[in-house]
Amino acid sequence: MLLFIIISIISFAGSMQVGVLSTNIIHTTLYHGKKQGYWVAMGGTLPELIYACIAILFTNTLATNTGFSQIAALVVNLLFLGMGIYFLFLNPALKKASNTHSGKKYFLTGLTISGINPQLILFWTGVAVYVQQLKVLSLKPFLHPVSFIAGAGFGALLLFHCIIIITYKNKSAVTDFIQKYQIYKLVGIAFIILS
Repeated sequence: MLLFIIISIISFAGSMQVGVLSTNIIHTTLYHGKKQGYWVAMGGTLPELIYACIAILFTNTLATNTGFSQIAALVVNLLFLGMGIYFLFLNPALKKASNTHSGKKYFLTGLTISGINPQLILFWTGVAVYVQQLKVLSLKPFLHPVSFIAGAGFGALLLFHCIIIITYKNKSAVTDFIQKYQIYKLVGIAFIILS
């Protein structure tokens, strides 16, 4: 239980960064509704579970493989550059649509955005290495990997739930804030700088 709580807190905090998934959850909730926002969040949480599982299974290999780290860093930089250009020039806030799409479309959107994020495997590998270094917690007993994976998903989903509730309850304020400060352009510039 302790491992589940620790990993949930780490996952919640690790998901707080403004990224494509959280921005998409806000956008979807604003323009398509709360239910569709939850579909994106659930799709975006599934890769967290998958990458946490991979991190547990291959922690030692991934942590020591410098070739993997260099390739992942290059992919992250290219993705940040692409996301930056998208947010800076294409302004997703202008793309309003109706709620005629099924939950499947929104789920797949979240799954795709989160699934192609190479930061997740690096993040969860780092967390798995850290957890293995703690003498109290071991990933060898059966319940510890399950707690690790469940905590990864729960923490991310809890944060996404908070984002959806705050966005939905403050819809006009969030919309005004996004438009007034051109948040999408600021996010785009930040991604380009990070790349």
